[in-house]
Amino acid sequence: MLASIRTSTGPSDKGLLQRFRQGDRSAFGVLYDRYAASLLFFAHSQVGDAALAEDLLQDCFLRLLDLDPDQLQHDSMRNLLYTVLRNLARDEGRRRSTRLKSYPLLAPSTVAGEEAGKFEGLSLALHGLPEEQREAVVLKSYGDLTFAEIAEMTGVSEATVKSRYRYAVEKLAEVLGEES
Repeated sequence: MLASIRTSTGPSDKGLLQRFRQGDRSAFGVLYDRYAASLLFFAHSQVGDAALAEDLLQDCFLRLLDLDPDQLQHDSMRNLLYTVLRNLARDEGRRRSTRLKSYPLLAPSTVAGEEAGKFEGLSLALHGLPEEQREAVVLKSYGDLTFAEIAEMTGVSEATVKSRYRYAVEKLAEVLGEES
């Protein structure tokens, strides 16, 4: 699994956003580097398309530019980015569903020939899970969020998040164990 991206040293997220607002463009790069890899994996696990996941990640960080650094609470940038990205992915899913209902010939016939990217194998296994379980395992394992943070983000109890996570891990162990 991916190592945690958060660091205990270095400038705070709020400080970096403030520095960016004051004209230090490299500060935004530090923020991007701090969170982009795990956010991209999360986006890909939600939409199943590498190019779309990259677009959603870009949109997520663009929305960050509109944020007032003074509105940020300590250590809330990560949760905010995951929440924004989750909402963008869900909005895209609704748009995609509407397009496919209106224009069924636009549905992809196969994904076998597409360029997959480095997370494709695990991402395909994740897409075999129900959406709620997939979301719980990705946010916990790759997003480094706590069960309480995931519960707050998704609007369900912490116990529900824990059970979704447990079921997801069990199913992934079965699927990935069979492929070995």
